[in-house]
Amino acid sequence: MSSISVALLVLTISAMALAGPAVPASPILTIQEQPRPYEFGYDFADGLGMSQHRREIADGTGAVKGAYGYQDPLGVYRNVEYSRCRWLQGSNP
Repeated sequence: MSSISVALLVLTISAMALAGPAVPASPILTIQEQPRPYEFGYDFADGLGMSQHRREIADGTGAVKGAYGYQDPLGVYRNVEYSRCRWLQGSNP
């Protein structure tokens, strides 16, 4: 074996010995927040015939109700109402 190979072998073994055992990973702490009541909304109009709106209310138990919609410059109006019960995953139109 060449002296370079021996030196690399000694350095590798020394580094492994000095490294010691791996430290176990810390457990991941998960925080589960409870739903809070809230209410928000907005109305927007551009003055050219287009408008948008949105309203949403949550009662703090996980139930959410709301609506959103728009009117385009041609006067076509769209509105969507939705709700989500605290025991239901997803939303119901």
